[in-house]
Amino acid sequence: MQRFHAMVEAGHVGRPFHIGVRWLGGRWAEETAPATWRMDRAQAGHGAMGDMGVHVIDLLRWNFGEIARVMADEGIAYPSRSAPGVDRPADAEDFCTVIAELASGAQATFTVSRVARGANEQTVECYGSQGGLTYKLDRVGSRWYRGELQATAGSAASRPSPSPAGLPKSTGEGDQLEVTGKATIGPLVKRFLTAIKRASPHRPHWRTVSAPKKSSTQS
Repeated sequence: MQRFHAMVEAGHVGRPFHIGVRWLGGRWAEETAPATWRMDRAQAGHGAMGDMGVHVIDLLRWNFGEIARVMADEGIAYPSRSAPGVDRPADAEDFCTVIAELASGAQATFTVSRVARGANEQTVECYGSQGGLTYKLDRVGSRWYRGELQATAGSAASRPSPSPAGLPKSTGEGDQLEVTGKATIGPLVKRFLTAIKRASPHRPHWRTVSAPKKSSTQS
């Protein structure tokens, strides 16, 4: 995702026309899955948009700027299911689809779901006046942290765009949230605190990624 961002900033896609984002999970796809407080809007505040949609919005704004207009629709997979401690049907959305217009004029669509059976993935794609980029992270398997980036320039076919993909040795392996905390959140907070002490600007990267060199044959 850092390389995706660097390529967008370097002008790889040119002027973005349309952007698509998906953040899918299947934690509550089964009707018999244990109900939690996340299914009660009074306790959770919101559903899938609060769990996953906020991250999608962050990705859109970080890469492509502010959102100007939106239209959205949402749904609840099993309305008869009640959240623990309450005697009323679940009322926090399980999935949501948003159509947005960015301040730049680009169109964006994104879907978030926590009832996408068998899925656990993030996808971001953008197509513009100069090229296209597609990022995908399938959060399954032992190397769940290793994403895939495809790029195309001009009229060329989309091809893999290699970038360093690994974790600092200090993170080890195991629980995904634990690894994520050690690999990204911990170093980010450390740099943020250092920036405060030095009164210096801070960018949300745990390491610097160089923008790729542009050429007519770049993929």
